[in-house]
Amino acid sequence: MRFVKSESDSIYFNLTSERYLVENFKEPVFMLWIAGPSLLIGKNQNTLAEINYDYVKEQGLDVNRRLSGGGTVYNDFGNMNFTFITENSGGNIEEQFIKFTKPVVSFLKSLGVDAEFTGRNDILINGSKCSGNAQYYHKNIVLHHGTMLFDVDMSVLGSALKTKEIKYKDKAVNSVRSRVSNIKPHLNDDISIQQFQDALFAYMHNEFPDSTMSTLADDENSAIQKMVDEKYGTWEWNFGKSPKFDYQNEAKFTGGVVECQLSVKKGLITNLEIYGDFFGTKNIDELKCLLVGVKHHEEDIKQVLKEIDIQDYLFNVSVNEFTQLLF
Repeated sequence: MRFVKSESDSIYFNLTSERYLVENFKEPVFMLWIAGPSLLIGKNQNTLAEINYDYVKEQGLDVNRRLSGGGTVYNDFGNMNFTFITENSGGNIEEQFIKFTKPVVSFLKSLGVDAEFTGRNDILINGSKCSGNAQYYHKNIVLHHGTMLFDVDMSVLGSALKTKEIKYKDKAVNSVRSRVSNIKPHLNDDISIQQFQDALFAYMHNEFPDSTMSTLADDENSAIQKMVDEKYGTWEWNFGKSPKFDYQNEAKFTGGVVECQLSVKKGLITNLEIYGDFFGTKNIDELKCLLVGVKHHEEDIKQVLKEIDIQDYLFNVSVNEFTQLLF
């Protein structure tokens, strides 16, 4: 088995590394990686319905859609991610989850942590989730990856995943929020996440004595970065890939109350309705028509609005105020 220690802290690069290693499978892989503050969205989820968009934008958190199903996960430098990539040996989903989480649970127990795999895809400590797991299948290859909340900033986790009191209507799979716990407070010894990572590699080496340690080669790094640039780091993949959804929001501005109802499909605004007690010298339907067909992306919407005088349609409402209403 090839052990890979990622040298990147980019969520885009690390998740795309998994995709690359699956598609170019040569031998079983066990990889550990740590990423900066970011959110991992499940393959079948509506990104905007899962995150606190204003907070995520303010904090500069990266948002990346992974290949596997499941719910949204928060990452920072206190979170360890592990990845198994092997040939599919058969068995149902539950058996596959047990197979790959078993050595992780055993490792935690070796450090004095009373961990157990339970439910659909979680590792728990005293009833609180410390690890969520998901899987992706490509031909005869299975990718199993999971998080390990070692010393995560729980305040950011809670704020980033606290969505607005706004109704999204879609067919996406919403996350089920669970009680969570860091691993570090349950350890017998006070160690850093780097020491935790080294200990996990050492434990896995005992489990797989024929393993060899490596980093990604230069040609692998180049190929992965190309995939990030062309697809997996783009707005189209991370936001535009969301299922069709309807969204509504309203706010009171200096110019009056404005309510927006919009439909989005494949990342594009397909319908927009604007209501309220605002004033304008031009027909509001003209503004709606200008935005239908535009990407549901802040910069694209602002670009359209900067080419007109929004005061003609929404007096005393700024471009920024109106744009924020659409997210």
